[in-house]
This record gives sequence, structure tokens and C-alpha cells, in this order.
Amino acid sequence: MSNIQSLSAFLPELWLGLACMIVLMFPIVPKLACPKRAGAFTLFALIVAGLPLLGQAFTYGGVSTQSLFFGMVAQDGLAVFFKLLFLVTTIAAVIMTASGQEVGDDKKPEFYCILIGILLGMFVTASATDLVMMYLAFELLSLGSYVLAGFGRNEPRSDEAAIKYIIFGGLSTGAMLYGMSYLYGLTGTTSLIGIREALAVSEGSPLAFFVAFLLVMVGMGYKIASVPFHFWAPDVYQGAPSAVTAFLSVASKGAGFAAFIRIFFTAFLAKENGTWSPVVDLDWRVLLSLLAMVTMTFGNLGAFRQNNIKRLFAYSSIAHAGYVLVGALALSTAGVQSIMFYMLTYLFTNLAAFTVIVIMADKNRMEEIDDYNDLCRRAPWLALCMGVSLFSLIGVPPMAGFLGKWFLFAAAMESKNFWCTAAVVVGLLNSVLSVYYYFRILRAMYIVKTDSPQPVLTTPALVGLASVAAVPVLLVFLFGAPIYRWTGSLTSLFLS
Repeated sequence: MSNIQSLSAFLPELWLGLACMIVLMFPIVPKLACPKRAGAFTLFALIVAGLPLLGQAFTYGGVSTQSLFFGMVAQDGLAVFFKLLFLVTTIAAVIMTASGQEVGDDKKPEFYCILIGILLGMFVTASATDLVMMYLAFELLSLGSYVLAGFGRNEPRSDEAAIKYIIFGGLSTGAMLYGMSYLYGLTGTTSLIGIREALAVSEGSPLAFFVAFLLVMVGMGYKIASVPFHFWAPDVYQGAPSAVTAFLSVASKGAGFAAFIRIFFTAFLAKENGTWSPVVDLDWRVLLSLLAMVTMTFGNLGAFRQNNIKRLFAYSSIAHAGYVLVGALALSTAGVQSIMFYMLTYLFTNLAAFTVIVIMADKNRMEEIDDYNDLCRRAPWLALCMGVSLFSLIGVPPMAGFLGKWFLFAAAMESKNFWCTAAVVVGLLNSVLSVYYYFRILRAMYIVKTDSPQPVLTTPALVGLASVAAVPVLLVFLFGAPIYRWTGSLTSLFLS
């Protein structure tokens, strides 16, 4: 479609760009110079951006995939799903920030402005079908993320987190851009579809392609926090404001997997006789399998000795990146579908857990596991919400995390590939390993008693957010089949 024709399908992104500029003007307009009004407008802007996406998500059955801006951007099932995921996470981050104290009132309007800018970058990342557009979107979301990581008020750890984030981010982005330039040199195009077509007929060196593949994986691996590109995660999770940590734990990881699926299934794989196979005679599933197994194991082992709960969840996030990579190994429609379903369950599970963490860290300055001692008496509802999330992260039925892992591992096993089977076995063993450190938190909340329980300060908005996030974690087991079919319909539109 031409640029003018594409604008009608690009309205959510255009609206977010306008909203970003409006929020930035709030502090200099006397009647609008109020953090609460800035937060309210931000929520309004996000809801407005989500309305057309909701319509597309539930009416896509008879709508064809659209290619926008001369093939630079696609509006399909994958894009709509991840945009909704990013939107829900951003709404939660705004509520956490508006109700918290870690970001000063004078900085909240610019915080919301940057957050909307990151969301815009994530929207484009999920839709980009060209390497140049993908890179620009990555930069937009990355630069904003670096700034938000250092937004902690009077907190030296926040500055340290931002600096480390920038350094590692710059290196990974540079490596990814170098890999993209390699792909352009091999194929003569930056279009993902064009790259696939050129690789399919090319007799170039598999080694040159493998180098490009590795370099692109550096950028993807950094965003999803997989080993060995995970070094930023523990320090950033601990040092950044808790609302930013919650946002990065879901949205940043989601953006990485959206880009990963888009690039790999559009540029590196081709469908023949109903099965997907690499366009280059090089089975890079061996590398992905090893990456998944190492990431799961390192993440779980690294969490064992953590006492700071935000740092513990950083290593937990690394481990879960490994679980999701197991679904990618399937090289099938079911694999992509399982990743989307898992990201949905992970969204609500992590938001419920991190809302409790925000309450404890922001309102009460409590970040250590020992600070959660006897939480069942001090704040029983918060302890219940956290407990539901922890059981889901372990993968205990009937929680959402169990279904998520089931579909991931089942998709990998269906491929009947040795490396897929090996990754599934390691994933099951790591799920058992994770019980130890998740139960450390459960033990603190429900078993360890204190002589004089210290009350927990909270707000109705945050308690409500934790409750709203925890309910789907419990109910998804009852409605898992229709939700899985819905993700399957969106997947089929992307891979059609």
C-alpha cells in the first residue's frame, strides 16, 4: 500500500506519537501542570490506542493481512497480539507510577512521555518487515528504556543501572546492526521477504550466513535477556524504579520475541509441504537449543543465592526466556502459537507479582526476601496474589504458567527432533529447580512468623491492579482452550 493509503491502518501509532507530544506539554501549561492530570491523560491515550487493536484482534477471521508503507510494515495477527500485550503492560506501569513515590511528581509527565515513546517503538517493532524499520524501532524503544532505568529518585543504584544498560545495549545494538549489514550484503535487500527469497536461490557461503545469524541473535538475545546477553538484567531490575522493572520484565522481553519471530519466520524459514525448514542448508536449531538450555539453567541457578527480590526476579526472567526459546525450536505454527500463549500467561503472572513488589519496595522500602516475613498476617490479600503468581511461575496446575509450559514443550516435542527433545527435558528439570527459590518467598510469607508484624502501606489502585492481574492466572485454566484457539487464529494470519 502507498503511504497515504497506509495511514488509515497506522492510526494507533499516529495517535501515540501525538499523545507523546501532548503529555510533554503538560508541565508548561499552568492549568495542566498536575501529575495526576498527566497520568489520567496518559491512561486515556493508551485506551484510545487500544480500541482499534481490540476490534482487529477479534474480527481478524475474515480480514486479510495488510502490507503498509510499500512493504516496510505489516498489520497482521502477530503485530496485533503483541501490540495488545505491550499496551496492557504500559497501562499497568502508568498505574504503578501514578500510585508510587519512586518517580517524583515533578518528573512524572516526562516519565509518561518517554513511556509512550517506548510503546510506539514496540508497536513498530512488532510490525516491521524491513531491517531498517526494525533497527529504528529497536533504537526508539531502547533509548527510552535506558532513560527510564535511571529515573529513580535520589537512588545511586538507578544511575548505575542506567549506565550499565546503555553500555550493554549499545554493544548489542551495534552487533545486531553489523549482522543486518551482512544480510544486506548477502542478499542485496533489507526486506525480510526479499531476504528469504534471495537466500533460497543463493549459493553463497553458509558460514557467512551463520555469522550474520549470530550477530542478529546478539540483538535479539539482549532484548529477551538470554545467556550470554543477560548481564544487564540483574542490575537494571534491582536499580530501576519498580514500575520500570515490571514494564521491562514483560514488554521488553515481548518486543524481543516479536522481533525474533518476525525475522526468523519471515526471512530465515520457508514453508514446503506444510513444514517449515531453514532456507539455508544450516540447522541452526542446534545453537538455539544450546542457548535455551544454558539460559534456563543459568537463570535458575543464579536465582538460588539472591536475597533481593527484584534481583531474584531478574534471574527468573532469564530462565523464562529459555523456556520460550524451547517453543521457537519447533519451527512450526504450533511453536509460534505456544510462544504467544505463554507470553499472555507470563504477562498477567508477572504483573501480579510485580504489583506486590512495587507496593513493598515503593511504599514500604522493602526489597529483601526477609521483608516478606509473615506477609500473610500483615497483608493477606497481597500474600495471596504473590502466591498465585509464584505457583504459576513454577508451573503448578491449575495455574496459567502450567498451561503455558505445557503448550511450549508439546510444540517442541511434536517436531520429533533430538535437540528439541533435549531442550524439553532440560526445561522440565529446570522447572523442578525453580521450586527452591520461589518457595523461599512462599516460606517467608506463610511460614516465618514475626513477633510484632509491621503493617504494609498500600493504595487501593495497586491492590486492585494486583487482584485484576491475579484473576486471569487462576481462570485461564478454565478458558485455556478458547484462548489458545484465538492465538492460533492470529498465528495463522501471520504465517499465511
